[in-house]
Amino acid sequence: MKKQYRYIIIIALLTCTTVLNTRFIPLINNMRHDAGLTRNLPVENAPPQFVLAVNILGSLRCLLIDALWLRTMKLREEGKYFEMAQLYKWICQLEPQIEDVWTHNAWNMAYNISFEMPFAEDRWRWIRQAISLLREEGLMYNTRSASIRKEIAWIYAHKIGQQWDDMHMYYKKQLALEIDPLIKGADDVRAMATLEDFESALKTNPALQAAWNTARTANITSYKDFQQWLASAVASNFPQDILDLLDTYLRAKTLTHDYKLDLKTMVSLQDMYGPIEWRLPESHALYWAYQGKQYAQERHSILYDRLIYLSVQSLYRRGYVYLAKDGDEVLYITGPDARFIDPMFTLYKSLAEQYKDQATMKNIHASYFYYLQEVVVLLYAFNNREGSEKYFRILKDEFPQKVKENDYITFVLKQFQITAQTGNYDHVKSLVYSLVRQAYWNLALNQDEQYTGYLRLANAVRSEYLRSTGNLERLQLPHIKDIKKQVVDQALKNDFPPALRENLKKRLEAGGEQDIDNNRLEQ
Repeated sequence: MKKQYRYIIIIALLTCTTVLNTRFIPLINNMRHDAGLTRNLPVENAPPQFVLAVNILGSLRCLLIDALWLRTMKLREEGKYFEMAQLYKWICQLEPQIEDVWTHNAWNMAYNISFEMPFAEDRWRWIRQAISLLREEGLMYNTRSASIRKEIAWIYAHKIGQQWDDMHMYYKKQLALEIDPLIKGADDVRAMATLEDFESALKTNPALQAAWNTARTANITSYKDFQQWLASAVASNFPQDILDLLDTYLRAKTLTHDYKLDLKTMVSLQDMYGPIEWRLPESHALYWAYQGKQYAQERHSILYDRLIYLSVQSLYRRGYVYLAKDGDEVLYITGPDARFIDPMFTLYKSLAEQYKDQATMKNIHASYFYYLQEVVVLLYAFNNREGSEKYFRILKDEFPQKVKENDYITFVLKQFQITAQTGNYDHVKSLVYSLVRQAYWNLALNQDEQYTGYLRLANAVRSEYLRSTGNLERLQLPHIKDIKKQVVDQALKNDFPPALRENLKKRLEAGGEQDIDNNRLEQ
């Protein structure tokens, strides 16, 4: 009998423990989440292989993961990157909440495997797969991961945004072509962010519901399919405003579902830094670095701030995108956007205050100095003498030991020469663009001699840079004629004042530009 009582007591205790766990574990988990102690949330609708690994392998799973991880290290030494990718995939399935597995796998795909590909299309496919792996799978299992978001930002900023890969221009062009039909400017992002829920809109708008029901009969699975349906005769039966509204909803859905972009966060970044051009890789790097910083430990925040200020820096250097068809080719050219210069200044001041007592302040201070030097010249070439002189005074006041020239013009001319001879790709490209822009400004003012002079200077700066870099393919600057197309396009849209736009249009239609180029530019 005593033995029976003992079993009854044990069963009763186990039952009480189970009941108490069921009651209090959710409360404890909520307290951990509110205190920021839970890095990742429980995974809902997990795939079968994950459930199998957790419930059947048990503790043996750790031993298997260790063995696979050691094998990947050996394969890396042997340069067997494709085999590494397969092992990483298995590790991700066995333990998807190890963040380093996802970042290592994505790095291997974006850098090692893509480099093995001889064609740009294949390289781009692996880079896109790396981003998708992190964005769609890694973050599904690691919802609060800062490091995965940082890795996404780095691939956008470095692999796609910089010039280290011989095929970097192809990556930039493909990204721009992907985003181009989805975002029609900064105001469009704001409009999409204010839309009410799609399902609610369908219930309150019968015309929208009818258009959507008709569209769905065409087996639409992507926004590209919807674009094709819009061109059909069936779509023409609906009012244009309804089609435009449906188009806006589906573009917003594609950005949030496929690209995992939060529209309200995009608007917040635009409010902080300006009209961000989302066809640029640096804009996506900025977004993911900003998102990652929200989950990062404070001691690691500099890693994310560094990516943020490098991204904003790139926006004033090449924040304008010209994307157009040129025969069978797609013309993709970027140019400086002076609207990001002041936000960049504000960002530097904020970082200086935040890290003033830390060792990293030395690097921020050095970057700030070169930024001031650069924008003095850039604003001068943009015909913004007032802004250029303002930043020259700031430069003189804050770095008196480094700036020896007291005369503003002397400093600008010296920087022109230094940039042409020793400037990096972005510096020289921004300078050439701004010189061509200034040339057309003078053409609009009927100052033909100045127009010719600025074009000659742009040609000279470009030629000197190409000579100094040995004409490396990955560092090739756009041809002057292509930059001219970009400048004219932007000038006639909104860059020049209305009176100058009108006169420039007349000069171009009358062939004045061609006459001057033929008669004087090659002299």
